[in-house]
Amino acid sequence: MEGAGMMHLGSLSVGLALAWALTCPGADWQPSGPVKRLATGFEFTEGPTVDDAGNLFFSDIRTEKVHRLTPDGRVTEFLADSLRTNGLFFRTDGRLLACQSGSQKTPGAPSQVVVYDMKTLNFEVLAAEWEGGKFARVNDLVPDAHGGVYFSDIGPGKDRASESGVFYVDAAGRVTRVISDVARCNGVLLSPDGKTLYLLPSGQPDLLAYAVLSPGKLGEGRVLGELFQAAGQEPAGGDGLTVDVEGNLYLTRPAAQCIQVMTAAGETLGVVPLPEGPANCCFGGPENRTLYVTARTSVYAVEMPVRGFRMGDPAVVIEEDFGGEFDAGRFSTKIPNANTKVREGALWTHGSSGGKYPPMVYLPVSGRDVEISFRYRHLGAGGWIWFFVDGDDGFGSQDHMLRVKLLRDGVQLQVDAHSLDPAHPMRQNQGRPVDARSGAVRLNEFLPKESVDLSGNDWHEVRLKFRGAKVQLSLDAVWTTELERPNFNAAKRRLLWMQNGGEKGVEIDDITVRPAE
Repeated sequence: MEGAGMMHLGSLSVGLALAWALTCPGADWQPSGPVKRLATGFEFTEGPTVDDAGNLFFSDIRTEKVHRLTPDGRVTEFLADSLRTNGLFFRTDGRLLACQSGSQKTPGAPSQVVVYDMKTLNFEVLAAEWEGGKFARVNDLVPDAHGGVYFSDIGPGKDRASESGVFYVDAAGRVTRVISDVARCNGVLLSPDGKTLYLLPSGQPDLLAYAVLSPGKLGEGRVLGELFQAAGQEPAGGDGLTVDVEGNLYLTRPAAQCIQVMTAAGETLGVVPLPEGPANCCFGGPENRTLYVTARTSVYAVEMPVRGFRMGDPAVVIEEDFGGEFDAGRFSTKIPNANTKVREGALWTHGSSGGKYPPMVYLPVSGRDVEISFRYRHLGAGGWIWFFVDGDDGFGSQDHMLRVKLLRDGVQLQVDAHSLDPAHPMRQNQGRPVDARSGAVRLNEFLPKESVDLSGNDWHEVRLKFRGAKVQLSLDAVWTTELERPNFNAAKRRLLWMQNGGEKGVEIDDITVRPAE
């Protein structure tokens, strides 16, 4: 349903000659097209973030709502009562982080950092206080690769540094203050390698940088670069920021009504003017080359020649040989557990968990075209391994895309797809309810079991290569098959192993996930 007062506009061109009056000689970061206004009629837009299906989510702070802009240009209301949400950020597991800055419509609503389940829309509080005190106005946030979140509290006062700060909440819920000497802490962001935390304050005309010594522990801050100032105005600070795969930073400059592009070394490449003062920005769109900007009453977009960085984009997403450097924190499943442990350089599991599914290995990843490989072996009769690739169902919800069932007597593939037709003849279990979020039903297609000899206790190697709508699966580089399904184009979100090893168990080793070449 369209929000009241929202309208979608055509291209709103901004002269690129003026846009790049500051561009350094030889710089190659000019926009690939004009600035476009995508939607308008809001009061104060903020917190843009894009999910794996390409939907843009953003806050309208003063109306205390969160909206969703779909790739085809439709704006719908996602949260009718956001408790004055400001910054938003998607985790690699598909959940939505949010800064609830203290509702003015709901008496007693605290300022806190939460994470939303995208299916139920219920939220879990991650941080609501520090050393017994409440936050004033949590503002912006960024997750790290260790399950923690850095977030800013801009404070109630204009220039009082003591009431502002940057905080870190770790995966166990412990909150620490990591920056305390900067007034009006605003935009926070991590570099693509996670080794630098950037802070864009509203209280000074500089971008600050801090070395990340360990999760939640920072080195001394330094001025990375100066902010561009509009002619005839007093020096002003910034608001939100984002980063591309080259490490270049895109800083929103509300007073100057522009995006300032700065290298990781602090050199300004140029500015992109906007019709309104921007509050925040993020990358999305095809190939992640669209720069989305929330600017007061409207949402804008401009195509860029370089891809934006997304969490989970490193050259090697996962490489695990279960050797001496094994990091159990990489796995969502606790290892060791009653049925699973690392022994002799391999992950070993046996028996069954006794619940709906047997023991699981559960790895969060992110990517579209990826290559996945691992080795496994059965140590006795009766065991099986079920390997899942999770992604998007095409209607905004997360589900399985492909299952590979590895039995002692062969390989079975199960391909999942989805439909909005409740009477579809391939609907899985006619009584299975529709997805609560997307309204789609799951379809299943089983491919015939192939004749592959898995009856011994030998090691076998599985390889999957996703390219667009196709996936190639091979076992021991001998048996190969190729499938093509529209939903394979979705971002891969996580990998999941389910094993029933019997008495002697099964083993998995040498897990590798990397972008497809």
